Amino acid sequence: MAGSTAARNKATYLGAQYRRLVPHRGAKRATVAVGHSILIAAWHILHDLGPDPSPTTSAKNVTPPA
Repeated sequence: MAGSTAARNKATYLGAQYRRLVPHRGAKRATVAVGHSILIAAWHILHDLGPDPSPTTSAKNVTPPA
């Protein structure tokens, strides 16, 4: 779904990727490839955020070594 939606927009990288792949792979495979590109981009965005600081790792809650 997301791949076909992104492919409709002509002014984006994903739309250009779709139009570049359609003659070689067909519409369905090009849609899946665009969806895969979206998935990889989302993974990189989420992966680069790093872990959330939780209250247990706060500097206030750490006991000093004895």
